Amino acid sequence: MSELAAAFNQARLTNQTAALNEYLTYEASTATPDKMLMIESAQYSALDLARLCGVPPYLVGVATGAYAYTSAEQSRADLYIFGVKPYADCIASTLSMNNVLPRGTMCKFDADSYLIDNYAADMADHNAVPLGVPT
Repeated sequence: MSELAAAFNQARLTNQTAALNEYLTYEASTATPDKMLMIESAQYSALDLARLCGVPPYLVGVATGAYAYTSAEQSRADLYIFGVKPYADCIASTLSMNNVLPRGTMCKFDADSYLIDNYAADMADHNAVPLGVPT
């Protein structure tokens, strides 16, 4: 029996056809992600990630119930302020050190173009191919 079970499991793991005889029965698993709490586990992990990184939960795709309407502009600002700005400030201050750049030279990221209201439209205009130009 143990050899038969091992052969069946090996066939199943290697995507081969597993055969049954009149003495064996197969019961299909009725486990689904929601029954296995996988969806809740993913939500919890994403919420924990948001807490760890200090970003609003909606930026990592977690629904936290009812919250105020957020515009695309505000979402971009939140992403920059909570997610990117701490790293950008660290990189800029490191690059501004006297052993990297000449004394008195400062490095600064310019995020203004990212934070403007019509950023997506501007990016689409920059990526558009003019008519008559072969691609």
